[in-house]
Amino acid sequence: MGIFNRISNSFKAGVNKIMDENEDTEALIDQAIRDKDAVLNSAKTKSAIVFGNVKRVEREMNSAKEDMSNWESKIKMAIEKGNDELAGKAIAKLKECEATYVALTKSFEAAKITADKLKQSLVDLDDDLKDLRGKRDGLIARLKTAEAAEQVNAITANVKTKGNSIDLDRLERKIEEKE
Repeated sequence: MGIFNRISNSFKAGVNKIMDENEDTEALIDQAIRDKDAVLNSAKTKSAIVFGNVKRVEREMNSAKEDMSNWESKIKMAIEKGNDELAGKAIAKLKECEATYVALTKSFEAAKITADKLKQSLVDLDDDLKDLRGKRDGLIARLKTAEAAEQVNAITANVKTKGNSIDLDRLERKIEEKE
């Protein structure tokens, strides 16, 4: 079993080496920015539905509150006119409106909390994207500097090798012999 693990590890190492050599760091950073931007845009689109639902529930809640006020005034008018049957029906409608209002209030409060959390998540994601865009230029500059230093080091190492250097001692002996 050990031989298969070694073969597997050797294969993985070879593939990783090829991938590392062919990896374009600048393109990877740009792709990370594009991916975050796509996630942010998708989140904004989907969050619009949540924000729309919050507004809808708020309108329905306010409408139920107005209905309650209207039924209260109808109850007063029915009592003033002495119509107990109409007042009883108005009270029943008022209770329905109150129940609707209470349910919508609970729904609105829960939706508002969710919307606030979602809004904060969108702000955080937008900040991350801005931060990544800001770091991009710095990272690319560092990459270019490292690549240039690597090339200079390679050239310097090539010049200093024994095969490329002039053997001054040998040349000095030749000159001494001729003298």
